[in-house]
Amino acid sequence: MWYRVFGMNQAPLFPADVLEFLDRKHPGVTGHFRGDDSGWFYAELTLPDSDVRIEMARYLANEEGIRREMNGWAAWIEDVLGEEKGGPWMQRLINTAQIITLRLGDEEAEIESAVDALLAILCHYLAGLSEGIYQIDGRGMFQADGEVIAVETL
Repeated sequence: MWYRVFGMNQAPLFPADVLEFLDRKHPGVTGHFRGDDSGWFYAELTLPDSDVRIEMARYLANEEGIRREMNGWAAWIEDVLGEEKGGPWMQRLINTAQIITLRLGDEEAEIESAVDALLAILCHYLAGLSEGIYQIDGRGMFQADGEVIAVETL
């Protein structure tokens, strides 16, 4: 299951800030971070007393292949909401400056409700930092404050 944050700005992610936020929500989360000078970022987060690993990656919209993904999400929102209602959201997705993805490190693992809630809260936090919106597979697209933009139907 994927969680995606579509940020309107290129606000950097600082490992200490991410861990501090997570520690307030789920004490003891640890992380191993790496990145490069052009803004790419990867983290592997581990929950305490658990084998649960969360992979987090940040990509800038100008990286190869990212723009195509933004256009795909813009088309999805237009399809779900229609051109008139979906237009403003479509433009936000097209103008995304960065995307942050979250998912379990083991794609086959069933996501526990507590981990799912933590990931949703992390999306809310990251969307706020980046003036963005977020999407959760199987649920839909949300504003940074958690208000539903579009429901995803299977």
